[in-house]
Amino acid sequence: MDTRWLVALSLAVTIGFAFVLGRAPRPRAPQEPPLFVRAASVPPGPGPVPACELPPAVCKARCDELVPFAPASGPGYVDVPVKGEESAATSTSYVRRDLMMRVQYAAAKVACVAAGWQTGNGGPIALGDMSEVDGRPPGSRTGRPRHMTGSHTRGRDIDLAYFQRATGDNQIRPICDHTIDGVKQYRCLGEPTTLDSWRTALLIGALMEEPGIRVIGIDGKAAPAIEAALRQLCRDHWLPRSACERGRLQYELQDEGRGWYHAHHHHLHVSWDPTVTGTGTGVQ
Repeated sequence: MDTRWLVALSLAVTIGFAFVLGRAPRPRAPQEPPLFVRAASVPPGPGPVPACELPPAVCKARCDELVPFAPASGPGYVDVPVKGEESAATSTSYVRRDLMMRVQYAAAKVACVAAGWQTGNGGPIALGDMSEVDGRPPGSRTGRPRHMTGSHTRGRDIDLAYFQRATGDNQIRPICDHTIDGVKQYRCLGEPTTLDSWRTALLIGALMEEPGIRVIGIDGKAAPAIEAALRQLCRDHWLPRSACERGRLQYELQDEGRGWYHAHHHHLHVSWDPTVTGTGTGVQ
């Protein structure tokens, strides 16, 4: 047989075997889904809740004093000033002492209790707007207050980022699609795809242990996941009954004019009522 035919035959056989082997099913090593997918679907499960050494939650003296949120970073939180508001005179991180202590307690509780949870990025929560040094809403110094009348005055309100997943940190940023043709709508238009609902719910629950929390406002699209996580954390005893029985969560699914429909797609809003019994001195 001609040598060229032998070469051609050998080549044909080789290609045939390669085709068959390439088509044959191959066993695949099991692969875990991406971290953010697992984080979205795996709840913490039942306790036990770890023992934690936490900062004091209740103020005992000078509780109505307007103070800078200090230190700027601590267990479970970090305050990142807005550009142009880095000095003591221009800062918008002034808050009542009693509210500051409650937030520090709640942030530290999340950092300790949820340390082993397989959800979210595990980083500290970012603090947002509070009040200016004279108690006015942020932006008032430059003539452009960025909050509705009555909000963020005298250090009674604070904005906190949502805990997030599939992000490198928990800075104040949108947790959802919020634009139409490139135009911002200032609300979630779809599911909150980067929300870590478990840690966010734990934070809200830790805040609601205190009766002085008047309200906590969130985006309406984030509400189903957060409320479901809160119920589960209560059933699994991650939160005390006192927090589970307080209905302080507010949101709007359509614009009802209550102030929650817009501008809560990147942060949650915590409002303090200093007149409620059990919140330090109770003075205004």
